[in-house]
Amino acid sequence: MTNSLVSQIVEKLEHLPDPTLNEVLDFVEFLTWRKTGRQVGLTNEEPLLSVAGVLSGDPLSDREIEAELYGV
Repeated sequence: MTNSLVSQIVEKLEHLPDPTLNEVLDFVEFLTWRKTGRQVGLTNEEPLLSVAGVLSGDPLSDREIEAELYGV
């Protein structure tokens, strides 16, 4: 990652309120977990997303949940 990119990210973060920074931290931790899990070959499915579909009623796959959440 270039210093320019890091600087841009930090600059934007400095203007966010604390509750939003907490969300950003959660998202970064999720991305780190997802990348680490896939690198070591643990799983192709994200267990948390698989369970979330079950809790809402009809079971959804992790890909269906991602599509609902992120429009992927």
